Amino acid sequence: MNTKETKKHNIRLLKVTFAVLLSFAAIFPELAFAGAPWQTTAQSIYSAFFASAFVKILAAIALGACGLMAFMGKMEWKWVLNIGIGLLLIFGGSQIVNMLSGQQ
Repeated sequence: MNTKETKKHNIRLLKVTFAVLLSFAAIFPELAFAGAPWQTTAQSIYSAFFASAFVKILAAIALGACGLMAFMGKMEWKWVLNIGIGLLLIFGGSQIVNMLSGQQ
């Protein structure tokens, strides 16, 4: 097989695989919404790591150190802003989701 035939074969295989997965999701919808075991695992990891006070204190110290480095010209302010936004999304993610979904 040459390269064009291989690409066509791979695309055809991908389409067939997608069609089979979509068919299974249509036939067995309970499998498509099987999120409960992963949800509890993700929640326990979040509670153990991201919700601890020690990690929040370390993140605040790290962000302060990055701000100090940017103030002294050793780091760009863009990086400090990106790090701050990332920390905001990591530590405030559950509050953001609750706010957007209408929960208190």
